[in-house]
Amino acid sequence: MSYLITITSNSDIGNTTDFTNQLRGIMEVKPNSYVQVNSVYIKKTGGATDPEGIYLSINEFSSANTYFCNSQHNSATNGIICNLLSFDHAEVLKSQISSPKIPLNNSTLNLSSLHIQLRDKDSKIISNSVIDKVAITLFVSNDLRLFG
Repeated sequence: MSYLITITSNSDIGNTTDFTNQLRGIMEVKPNSYVQVNSVYIKKTGGATDPEGIYLSINEFSSANTYFCNSQHNSATNGIICNLLSFDHAEVLKSQISSPKIPLNNSTLNLSSLHIQLRDKDSKIISNSVIDKVAITLFVSNDLRLFG
């Protein structure tokens, strides 16, 4: 199975940097699937963000065992998927990023929601007073031929 999902901070559960998106139905993620971030839109409220970027963390994908070398307080199981880049003095981060595909190293997952966190390089959740809106498109599949 393959899924193209857009997750947004327009959620009843959480805030703009730590939120849960309910899925329309059960998403069955087959064993040894991959995840890739295809696009991102993040609007700031005007506050400062880390110039080294914003990291996307999805708790349900913590099986990926990803590490980011520039992060001092990162662990293999916090679900960090990729660096969403930095704002570079802009108020909106909008990009087609096509991050590397990340192996999830998973058994079968049946998910009804995804818990999203935006973190800094020290793995701390970014203050929701800095971020106004978030929309991120993910591609999840067990078929490597479908990744660009």
